Amino acid sequence: MAAQDGVKCISVAYPQGGNLEQDVAALQAIPILARRYLPADVAVFPVLHEFMGAFPHSRSGAESLILYGAFAARLGGATKLITKTYQEAFGIPDTEANAAGIRLARMATSPLFDFVNYDVERCMDERDWILDEVDELLSPVFSASDLMDAVTGAFAKGTLDIPFSASRHAKSAVVPRRDPNGAIRYLNAGHLGLSEMTRRRNRDLIGSMDGRVASPPLSLFNSLKADISFFVTMLDGPGSVPEAGVEK
Repeated sequence: MAAQDGVKCISVAYPQGGNLEQDVAALQAIPILARRYLPADVAVFPVLHEFMGAFPHSRSGAESLILYGAFAARLGGATKLITKTYQEAFGIPDTEANAAGIRLARMATSPLFDFVNYDVERCMDERDWILDEVDELLSPVFSASDLMDAVTGAFAKGTLDIPFSASRHAKSAVVPRRDPNGAIRYLNAGHLGLSEMTRRRNRDLIGSMDGRVASPPLSLFNSLKADISFFVTMLDGPGSVPEAGVEK
């Protein structure tokens, strides 16, 4: 819609999910999707927002995650990086913490880290699936004569949706889960306009965890909580996140 109104320079933001190949693939997909859906004279710049979920409390854990996000931005070709700080878990960071976060993220651009790489084949496969999924979701919207009506209609039907949304205009029928490698998949794709092949791939990648959708609600709740606290558990230790209903 911004391009329709004449905007020629657009930043497309992507929030870090936590799986390197998936994050790199998503960033690499942005310019491809821009060429597919936007006029040729519109310049598009991929932007990575470092992890916006539950952050490690320890400084070492937080800074490990900050550096990890910076490497994802570098490898994915992001033109801008929104950094985090070691105080992220406690509220609004002070000036010193913000400066430290920026300096730490800049380290990832050093030529000393040119050896850092990723699984190119897995990343390309992930990118191709992302392109297909975006096409399945957005082609019906962009093929409509009125883009605004198509977007609002898609949210009303749930063919576009946001999980755990605070907006009454989203059905929030979509439930995400992490697969065993930490990548974010659809446990329940709701009414999204995804093909059966795409839905099946997501179920297969989640694997045995898919059965938890039929488990008691508290089990599903704790599973989702574990996904949200993925990096807290990984970097601060498994005892750092209490289960619901369990006193510490």
